[in-house]
Amino acid sequence: MSNVMYSFDTQGVDAKMKDLYAKPDAAIEAEAVSVSSDFVAWIVLNFYLTEEQVIYLKSLGPAFAESNGNDLAFAFRNRLDVTLTKGDISARTIKFIRKEQNVTTVSEPEQASDIAGSIDYYIS
Repeated sequence: MSNVMYSFDTQGVDAKMKDLYAKPDAAIEAEAVSVSSDFVAWIVLNFYLTEEQVIYLKSLGPAFAESNGNDLAFAFRNRLDVTLTKGDISARTIKFIRKEQNVTTVSEPEQASDIAGSIDYYIS
């Protein structure tokens, strides 16, 4: 895994994904294991977050962390697009995170599955 930190915005997530998918399969697998093992730690180690953001992330609980860690590991292993869109902080009354998954899998006997799609996060 890398020591590079990214901004926690659209450009930072795009850069992280581009850099990750340029790595060899073993490095991508290591990232997948890391994110599925401890989603919160993986986010903190890869993105610049304020203390307030870290507290908010931890407050979302273990079910949120486990679900997102597993989903991102799947995305990494299959090189799916992962995006982040953040809304205007001044226009919101509450903060929430929405995840949309659009994944298609085509499986045939004795063939590798064809997996495509994306996981898109929206922070409002």
